[in-house]
Parts: sequence; C-alpha cells; structure tokens
Amino acid sequence: MKAERLVGERIHHVVFGCGLVTRTQGEDYIVADFDGTERMFEYPAAFTQYLTVDAEDLRPFLPVCTPPAQNKSADTPRRGRPAKARKGKSEGFIRDEYDTYILADILGCTL
Repeated sequence: MKAERLVGERIHHVVFGCGLVTRTQGEDYIVADFDGTERMFEYPAAFTQYLTVDAEDLRPFLPVCTPPAQNKSADTPRRGRPAKARKGKSEGFIRDEYDTYILADILGCTL
C-alpha cells in the first residue's frame, strides 16, 4: 500500500498517543500531527514498532505493531563497562554510544 493512502487517517503512537497523518515525505515517510506537533516516521517500518492505524479496513495492508517489552527481568545484565574505582565513590557504569542508540530505539526517538 502506498503511503499517500494514509493521508487523513488517524493513527496511534505508543508514546505520543493519537494523531492524524497530514502528508507524506516522498514514498518512504509519513508526517503525523500529534496535538500541534508534527512527527515524521519511516513508512512502513514505523508500523512494526510503535504505530497502529485506527481504520480497520487498512490494518491488513500494514505490518502488525509489536512494541518492545517495557518490563525487563531483574536478572538481565547491565550494559556498559564498569567505571574506574575511585576512593570514596560508588562504582557506576559508563554508557557508550551503542547504549544510546538502543535507548533511542526503545523510546522511538531519532538521534
């Protein structure tokens, strides 16, 4: 299905809530308005992660949204590498560039 078919359709984002597709940006992007804020999404990839369309007749033509799991088990290892121990300071973790991209992907942001 072409992206132009979604113009004027209501969509739902897992973070931004309900919005309206206002236009397309080429064949690979759609632009949606969420209460006055426009957001651009890659089409159709965004529908596999965080977007759904309200029109039931269009759902068979779009990928199924399977958002990432919100709850992680307690035994999941922490990412990052241990920081150097300092006297009188607790040991923390240094986040690297890879972790930043993972967090952005989970939250649906772009860097």
